[in-house]
Amino acid sequence: MCTCHIKERASIVRHVRSEDNPADIGSRGCMIDELVKSKLWWHGPNFLQLPEDKWPKEAVMAVDFAKQHINNDLPEDEISIIMDKNSKVPKLTSSLKVAAKSITVADKVESLCVEIDSTRFSKWSKLLMSHSAVLYALYKFGKSAANPSNLFEKLLKLKVNSHQQPSLIMEAEVNLIKQLQQKCPPTVNVQRNLMLKLNQAGLIVCNHRIAATEKTPDLIWLPDCYEVHLLILHIHAKLFHAGPRETLNELRSLYWLCQGKRITSKVINNECQKCKLLKLKPYKMPVMPELPCERTTASAPFKHCGLDYAGPKMIKVDSETKKCWIILFTCFSTRAIHLEVVKGLDAHNFILAFRRFTARRGRPDLIVSDNQSTLKAASTLIEPCWHQNEGELQDFIARERLSWKFIIECAPWMGGFYERLIGLTKKAISHAIGNRILTFDEFNTVVIECETIVNCRPISPVDPEFKPGQAKQLALRPVDFLMPHGNINNGLPYYCFDNDPDFLPKETTGDTLMRLMHKTAAIVERFWKIWSIEYINQLREVNQNFHRQNKIADAAPEIGQVVMIKEENAIRNTWKLGIIEELNSSKDKAIRSAKVKTPNAFNC
Repeated sequence: MCTCHIKERASIVRHVRSEDNPADIGSRGCMIDELVKSKLWWHGPNFLQLPEDKWPKEAVMAVDFAKQHINNDLPEDEISIIMDKNSKVPKLTSSLKVAAKSITVADKVESLCVEIDSTRFSKWSKLLMSHSAVLYALYKFGKSAANPSNLFEKLLKLKVNSHQQPSLIMEAEVNLIKQLQQKCPPTVNVQRNLMLKLNQAGLIVCNHRIAATEKTPDLIWLPDCYEVHLLILHIHAKLFHAGPRETLNELRSLYWLCQGKRITSKVINNECQKCKLLKLKPYKMPVMPELPCERTTASAPFKHCGLDYAGPKMIKVDSETKKCWIILFTCFSTRAIHLEVVKGLDAHNFILAFRRFTARRGRPDLIVSDNQSTLKAASTLIEPCWHQNEGELQDFIARERLSWKFIIECAPWMGGFYERLIGLTKKAISHAIGNRILTFDEFNTVVIECETIVNCRPISPVDPEFKPGQAKQLALRPVDFLMPHGNINNGLPYYCFDNDPDFLPKETTGDTLMRLMHKTAAIVERFWKIWSIEYINQLREVNQNFHRQNKIADAAPEIGQVVMIKEENAIRNTWKLGIIEELNSSKDKAIRSAKVKTPNAFNC
């Protein structure tokens, strides 16, 4: 008796709240002791023991498909198109009648008004498969019913085996479009201008002057709604993200969308995530900050310096070809460089090179270099070696009492003061060596000679009126601070601080050393005077405060934004995405860096 009753009411669906649903206990799981004591599991909700008129309102919301949505009083030979009560186009449907034999299952399913929240779907195919699954469920209900109604007749004839069957998906698409046309019906002006009508499937179509055939069917009218946007994105992706023109052309082979060009362009530009990623613009760079005080304050050479790697270069070692690298130390104030050749990227080789540097140039107070994870020449080779010996390096820094600052990761322009000198060094070495492979000693000799050549470059304006033999300096060079008495450049002036030595008493050794010391101090003091007047004024004349950017975004970075992280030597499609976790402000209150959360790690 219960079985017959269930079959008779198979087409009635009721909603039960979660706290009154015993099925949730089995799906969510519970302990055995709780299951034994659960009255809901063994007896069901309490309202079932009450009369039906006292049931909760949520439980009374029944959908009787067989009685509520089918007008059985209509004659068999002629049926009027049934629209939803909320439809705003009664004039369009009241006068149109079609033969009963031409009405498909979708026409009757249209009255079901399957309520599916389309905003939960991001793809048209998934939304369509959900509607197909609903129709497949109705097919199962009608198959098990004792007296199936007209609603399920065509579904039973389809003999579907799965909700993914093509015929059922086509019926679901027709049903979905009907619901969209009912939810957003056309206005009177649109009906008049497009001469809308209903076709045999019950869809609103446009009347055009070309006869409807298989190749040129009637264009189905579509409203401007979220579901149609999903359809546009579906066609756009099927065409491998073609432009709005190609997408609209494919859309109008079956559908008509008012203002289709504007809507298609808007959807592709604003809602297609892949196209948005390919068209993203970088943020506007802030105004360039002031130069650090270490660049504009007179100090001993290499008191404040930058550090970076260059290479690798190939050398011969025992008839074998091996790699070597160059460590470049750059002085902040004098712009002098010091080069050290190392055979490896590990911390041990770096410490040995650093000891040689401090023995010849003195111990620096401040070192600025790339971030620890990116302290490398142009590859990722040094990163594993650096992290393996990170403890040894940190102990060395602590022993030497060094102040070591690392620039922000993924911001190599912050180390531009030494990156430029790396370019000059590479150019000098490539011109000197070419394609030859030297031994380690030969290569080390060439590197030291290139160091001298780079240090002899002028850092102040060259005097066009300079003549050899004058006491006036031709131009200020970094080597003048390192070797005041050097004879590398013939333009080095000769300073005479004594009178004619023939009329002076004979000097002792101590007097000679004292005179040379004062002479050297005077020369260095003169160099620093030229540096403070010409070089600093030259830096002040550089009036470039803004970065050169062609296309930039108008918006400023904000916490929570999804951004694309630019990677050098990588195509745009492989760039990583991240979420801004923190914004870092510099001394001038400008945002110059951010902490970005990526799927693998944090980048700044």
